[in-house]
Amino acid sequence: MNNGVGSYEEESHNKLHQEIIDEYISVIKEFPFSSQDEINEFPYKELIPNLKVRINKYEPVEFNKKGKEESKIENNNVIKSSIDKVTDYVLEESSSSFHNCMYCEEENCDCIKTKDSLICVEDIRIEVKNRILMKDINLKFDGRYGLVGSNGKGKSLLLKEIAKRVRGVVLLNQDIRLNSKKTVEEKLIKDYNREEAFRILRGLGFTQDMITVPIKNFSGGWIKKVYIAKALLTNYNLLLLDEPTNFLDIPSITWLEREIIKIKNVVIVSHDREFLNNTVNKILHLENKKIEEYKGGYKNFKEQYSRRREERAKEIKKQNEEREHLKSFIDRFRFNAKRAPQVQSRIKILEKLPKLEPYKDEIKIKFKFQSDDIKGRIIEFKNYNFRYKDKIIFKDLNICLRGGKKMLIVGKNGTGKSTFLKMILNLINGIGNDKNEFSGGKDDNIKFINNKLKVGYFAQYHNDQLDMEERVLPCVMKNKIEEEDARSLLSTFNLSLDYQKIRNISGGEKTKLNFALISITNPNLLLLDEPTNHLDVESIDALKEALKEFKGTLICISHDLTFIKDLFDEIYICENNTLKLYNKGIDEYKKSLNFQ
Repeated sequence: MNNGVGSYEEESHNKLHQEIIDEYISVIKEFPFSSQDEINEFPYKELIPNLKVRINKYEPVEFNKKGKEESKIENNNVIKSSIDKVTDYVLEESSSSFHNCMYCEEENCDCIKTKDSLICVEDIRIEVKNRILMKDINLKFDGRYGLVGSNGKGKSLLLKEIAKRVRGVVLLNQDIRLNSKKTVEEKLIKDYNREEAFRILRGLGFTQDMITVPIKNFSGGWIKKVYIAKALLTNYNLLLLDEPTNFLDIPSITWLEREIIKIKNVVIVSHDREFLNNTVNKILHLENKKIEEYKGGYKNFKEQYSRRREERAKEIKKQNEEREHLKSFIDRFRFNAKRAPQVQSRIKILEKLPKLEPYKDEIKIKFKFQSDDIKGRIIEFKNYNFRYKDKIIFKDLNICLRGGKKMLIVGKNGTGKSTFLKMILNLINGIGNDKNEFSGGKDDNIKFINNKLKVGYFAQYHNDQLDMEERVLPCVMKNKIEEEDARSLLSTFNLSLDYQKIRNISGGEKTKLNFALISITNPNLLLLDEPTNHLDVESIDALKEALKEFKGTLICISHDLTFIKDLFDEIYICENNTLKLYNKGIDEYKKSLNFQ
């Protein structure tokens, strides 16, 4: 009997141990690690809540626990032993997911096929949970490609699949959030050409003082820049960039555009139409599980795509008319012996007619944020000083935010744009004097706060606001919404993933889910930090239209110039510990950066 219990407990331990490893791998494999040190820098603590959810599945019966304290000790031991082993597994079994045969010297390695200067990848098939995203894909790379398509169609998965097959590839993933204790100098300058490393770092905005700062102390945008620099410095045959402009400021995007046009072979997944127009010379469009290639940038692609849709519609109409004509003749003379040869001839023609598939109907996405209009002042600062963790962010800030206005904030990474939104959020929620996090000036320096404000906050790392183990429909329904209304809301945002776990949906779909949840609250003040990150072009346009119709107040941080144009009443530049009104428009702002 004891042996049976012991065996059962051991089996449960092993199962739990493997689930923890799987949980850890599912997150850690999304990052471009190339060494044991880099994996060790990953913030383990972010995973612990999800690991505990899985552990609770086995308590208390499976482990025959006697009390909560023993249960807690046992659980911590299981987590520790699992994580201790998993980093070795990542390096030994999954290293191909990151740099993939970059230094492969095996003569028989078949991870890449080359024809002259072309890089060819054949017979790609990607399937997720019995759902085929694409199949029979054959690609040849010889140039600068933009990979576009709707959210959830597998663009990021395609980049990873290419990375598994191609020798000498560098893949930069969408989100990079390593908590590295190394400095920029230790990460880049010591391992790569020093002169070239300094050139790239300067181009991305790094100063001499910044290269000795631990990477973990930087904002999200600066961390992204470190890994962009690393990707550009690495020797590669093919560079894969997944949403490289996410979290970047406009000066860095402008510099990166100039850098990319020097690269021979690169594939870029991006929602930023202006960035694609300025960098790529070919577009790969993922639709209906297939990929079609177009010459030129994004603007040329849209024109060609529209023409192809029209031509295909005409071809299908003409073929249907021919098909009906053939069927009519066959039916009319099927039993006429004299016409038998003509009937057989037309049957053969009918059988050989190619099957023409229509282009997929363009899905109409409509975001909506209902709000009552608030007139006059909502928040006013007068000579306001603000610190964040002992660092001065704003000094003598004077600004009045008014109801109904749409305000854009631009500026370099790390100047306090995101902190400004968090500062407003915390002031409205009454926790502005938390000395461990946020601390401002005297109360009389906040001249006014409207007490009728209802805030909808979209964070830069908005996925942190979601429970990855929760399923999509219950996530919406827990906000006291009936199932039918919840399904209708998800449909409005083009989400039909009712019972999928949130962790399994794409980055763009997570973004749309966040906006769906925000819309439930009917906010009259929207604080949006890089709201277009991860969204496909159609969703960005839908968001822009919804914000144009929004009657409340909008304060937004964005670098997407197509999204920005004709949306905002006021543009503020965040620099030198303050916000300055800029009256010349976003195009002039970008032009001014070219001469700095």
